[in-house]
Amino acid sequence: MLAHTIAIDGGEYLLARGSTTRLPGYTRLGLAETRWVLRDHALRNGLPALAELCRTVGAWRSPHPPGDADDCVDLLAPRFEGGDPELVLLRRVRPAIELDMSEVEDAVDLASAMDLTPEPELHWVEITFHDADGNPLADAQVEIERPDGVTHEGRTNGAGVLRVSDISMAGECKVSFPELEPWVRQRLGASA
Repeated sequence: MLAHTIAIDGGEYLLARGSTTRLPGYTRLGLAETRWVLRDHALRNGLPALAELCRTVGAWRSPHPPGDADDCVDLLAPRFEGGDPELVLLRRVRPAIELDMSEVEDAVDLASAMDLTPEPELHWVEITFHDADGNPLADAQVEIERPDGVTHEGRTNGAGVLRVSDISMAGECKVSFPELEPWVRQRLGASA
């Protein structure tokens, strides 16, 4: 078998005598695809390259190449036609690739095992504690009972502010000032 290989855009083609109709790992092309591959080969590599390719397999009899790629392909086309063609063009069939899907399956298993429920909406409460003249009361002890029943204890900052974040339930909070309550009761008791 007299044949020549053509490589175009990662595809591998084999130009062979018409008697080579079956070759393991290759499939025979129809006339339209054959014309496209030959034209593309001529455009990429020049007409002399196509003429030399055809001379190699004994299909080019003229010592001069034609004027353009289409003329060249038109001159060659009859040699690829019919039930017993003089030439055939075969395309290499890439073997099927087996993929190891175990990693993908593991990722799917992991995703299905994850809790994809949305995070609950979080709330916050902030108090500002100041005296009758509007001056902030820093370092005052504060207890805040959140709507979910959890009590948060803390102290106000230098601006008299205490903020509690990440509260999972919206609602009213109960605020108390443990250090001031005895003083307030005493003041209220003295005036009563």
